[in-house]
Amino acid sequence: MSNMNINEISPKAFADLHYLQYLNLSINEIDKFLLDNLLLQTIPNLRTLDLRDSEINFDNSVLKVPVTRNLVYMGTNDWRFCCLSESLVSCDSPKKDETDCHNIVSSLYLKSCIWLIGISSICLNLFVISYQSATVKSYRQLNSIILINLAIADSGTGLYMLAIGTADFLFEGSYVTVETWWRQSPWCLTLSFLQNFSMEASLANLLQMSLIYMLVIGKQKQVSMRCLFLMLLSTWVFSFLVGAAPLLVTKESTSGVCYFHVFFYENSGLLVISDIEHLLLNGVMIILSIGLTYVSISKVHGSAKHLKRRGSVRGRRHKQKPIILLVLQLVTRVLCWCPLQLVLILSLCGISTSLHVITWLVMFVLSLSSIINPCLFTIRNFKK
Repeated sequence: MSNMNINEISPKAFADLHYLQYLNLSINEIDKFLLDNLLLQTIPNLRTLDLRDSEINFDNSVLKVPVTRNLVYMGTNDWRFCCLSESLVSCDSPKKDETDCHNIVSSLYLKSCIWLIGISSICLNLFVISYQSATVKSYRQLNSIILINLAIADSGTGLYMLAIGTADFLFEGSYVTVETWWRQSPWCLTLSFLQNFSMEASLANLLQMSLIYMLVIGKQKQVSMRCLFLMLLSTWVFSFLVGAAPLLVTKESTSGVCYFHVFFYENSGLLVISDIEHLLLNGVMIILSIGLTYVSISKVHGSAKHLKRRGSVRGRRHKQKPIILLVLQLVTRVLCWCPLQLVLILSLCGISTSLHVITWLVMFVLSLSSIINPCLFTIRNFKK
């Protein structure tokens, strides 16, 4: 039945052909063909199905997957048709996407990480917000105000993780049937924006903390409340604009886990925005963090040397702790953010990276910052 200019097939066309094993519908103009019932009931013994260049629309033709165990060969222009069989040996498709047929997240370990990080992030950051809010009311500390803003930003990451975990649970089993709709839906685009926005707001707030530490420790200057609020307002506006920028060039998410980070040349507009965001903006923020932290450490170290010359051993030891904390804060920042930038640089150099690796970096490595920050800046002091 190949190349016969067929544009419509009756549901009863293959009735009484239960033992049919080979069917070639390639090079036709068929738009809709309900394959679920066909493979499950009408011709359940089919082993080879060729749909190449048949223009059959997957979204209009498949309602669930899988529907058969007997099909071993599938020829198609859309790799999603290969999800129809559990026992497929050969998927003859020009491009096999890395998307899983049944789940948004295929790895059980990543599923566990998503729920663990999401729940931990929400709980820890809500605690930080409530604890630091009480501190602000009692002592009006500028540091507490920044930590509240940082916790709000990190809570966005936790909310994003829980939303992805919920979507993965709801679509479990037949995800590929809604894959295109989901990536283009307002829900997934909103989550993509939330992930991007929270990521930028978190890093920008961390940079502000480094700046204030440098001014207070290195320059012995106090930051006014008005200046702080202007800095915070600028941070949120900046993060919102950067987070929403990808929506100007795309109407769908890169992946089913809903993020805008693109390291491939297929979407040049989104790739340019990713380059600017990760290599330029985030790169500058990380470099500034390193420089500001270095100034603060130098000042603390110089003060410790001065105390050593005066013979105050106790004071010298006391001065070593801020250095350790500053270094630890900087190291965790670099370890959480730089791997994604390294992968982008490798991609620009022609070294391709699996979509699964990028997903792990976004969902695990980058998101770890949202549970490290509460422990590093608030829980540590709370235990005292």
